Amino acid sequence: MRNILIQNSGITEVRAEGDAKNNLVRFDLVWTTGADVDRMDYRTGKRFTERLEVSQEAIDLSRLNAGAPVLRDHYADTREVIGVVERAWIDMETTPPCGRATVRLSAREDVAPIAQDIRDGILRNVSVGYKTRACKVKKRDGMPDLRVVTRWEPAEISVVAVGADPAAGFNRSQEDEEFDMAEQEMRDGVTEAAPKTSETLDARAFEDAARKAVEADRKRAAEIFGLCRKFDAAHLTDTLIDSGASVDAARASILEEIAKRAPAAIKPNTRAEIVRDEMDSVRAALDKALELRFSGGDVSQDMHEVTKDFRHATFTDMAREILERKGERVRGLPAHDIIQRAMESTSDFSTLLGSNVNRQLLAAYALQPQTYGPLVQNDTVRDFRQIEMHRLGSIGTPTQLVEGGEIKYVALDDSEKETAQLLTYAQGIKVTRNLLVNDDLGGIRRLINGQGEAINRLEGNLAWAQITGNPTMGDGVALFHANHSNLDGSGAALSNASLSAARLAMRMQTEPNGYDYLNLAITHLVIPPDLESAAYALLKNPFQPVTTATTVESFFRGLPIIVEPRLSANDTNAWYAASVGANAPIMRYTLAGASRPVTQQEIEFGTGNLKVAVRHDVAFKVVDWRTLYKNVGA
Repeated sequence: MRNILIQNSGITEVRAEGDAKNNLVRFDLVWTTGADVDRMDYRTGKRFTERLEVSQEAIDLSRLNAGAPVLRDHYADTREVIGVVERAWIDMETTPPCGRATVRLSAREDVAPIAQDIRDGILRNVSVGYKTRACKVKKRDGMPDLRVVTRWEPAEISVVAVGADPAAGFNRSQEDEEFDMAEQEMRDGVTEAAPKTSETLDARAFEDAARKAVEADRKRAAEIFGLCRKFDAAHLTDTLIDSGASVDAARASILEEIAKRAPAAIKPNTRAEIVRDEMDSVRAALDKALELRFSGGDVSQDMHEVTKDFRHATFTDMAREILERKGERVRGLPAHDIIQRAMESTSDFSTLLGSNVNRQLLAAYALQPQTYGPLVQNDTVRDFRQIEMHRLGSIGTPTQLVEGGEIKYVALDDSEKETAQLLTYAQGIKVTRNLLVNDDLGGIRRLINGQGEAINRLEGNLAWAQITGNPTMGDGVALFHANHSNLDGSGAALSNASLSAARLAMRMQTEPNGYDYLNLAITHLVIPPDLESAAYALLKNPFQPVTTATTVESFFRGLPIIVEPRLSANDTNAWYAASVGANAPIMRYTLAGASRPVTQQEIEFGTGNLKVAVRHDVAFKVVDWRTLYKNVGA
């Protein structure tokens, strides 16, 4: 069966004896003059011009004369029925012939404002919903085909704000007869109060109005097309588009369709199943395909069937797929226009691209392990206020409680604390439209990976600066200093004797009161690359000859070695020992919920470039000098 279409037309109030007493409101109206209407066949994408034949033979009035409904804006809902058609006929005496009807509006309270607006000339337009029974197609050179509907059946009449047939609407009252028919509502959807003149609108204004109406209709049709596809209601597409239904009316019809599919009630113990619509599946498939491309993974394995459809898709292919599924027509457009439209529109392309850029950046950030890892303990803070941290043993040691004695309460000693504060580091990268159009995945990956690695290097610089910079501690003394008993200023090369001296110094470190020994054990040897060979020859060589100069105790042979090139920039001879227990020597602070770099994406309108700002809030601070030891070397 042919879907119901609409054609909009032009209202005189008819007052019969007894109407006022019975609160009845009747109007005479013109519901069609057969005017040409620009349409699109959404199955082929081709536009055509439709013309309704107006004659006794062409139009089947049986449904109208059987009491067809008068609707508000073609809403097929009982709540939107505002009247009934009492009589319909074809007037062959006018030029051109037209379809006329007498309609009676409901006496409901919510309909009264509509009736008053019709009387006042505010609402002037009507539209007819109809079914096509037969038509003829005429080919025209350089113009859209002309489709003449030779047999059709009106099904309803609606009061509308915007009409397609400029001559259809409510008949005028006597005092309005001096208005020319051409001064009625135009196809651009704007109803203006026309001046009292018999002159017709000039051709240019009419063509401009018609052009705007066509553009508005295309936008309406595209939105309806996208809604029907998204909610699996493709069978409603032709009906909703051809009937001239507004986007809101289409949504209402689609919701009704969804409600019909749903069960009447949910039974107890019914198994719930989460399903996704087609667009969700495509979006997930594109996301996976992008992820595999960025990571260099094998796009032929571990992929859903839908994902395999995009295994070799370029950025342009993906942008086109998303735009077309959103109802936009991009066939024939050059790649740079497709990319820019996808990036600057509300489509999912820029979101998918941005999320994959973020994912790849964080992967690059985490890929290179940091040598400072064993020496650092992570923590988070909630804001940018000053951070306070207390050193090992700064709460003292419990004392004996004699019978009847009082417990001595202690608080953290403010003289035994260090302070730090989060700082924000930021940089931005730009994924240009040219990179996307050229499908330069290698260039994009290098740009993203470079930014992730840069943040990684930044953290390394900040962490090792706490060692090489020999910062002033909370007590006003440098980190490595004789007063801290953690510096061998005379210097000695790595040997069993120098390592033993370092071990002894750390064992003898005390808590702040100077009485309780901390008995710290060396857990790591920290060296620049310049000493790497000597350290491994001394500690890791199983074939080392047994001599006093080269032999080390078994205690030192299992000592983990941390080799850090940043130490060489400070001193190629110095080496360090560290004790890592429940508390690490250095604290790393990040903002709560943002332990890794945070990205913020923005589309650069006018260029289609993706701008990615990378921000990292972080702070490193050495906490306790007693857990570190330095020998200036030789």
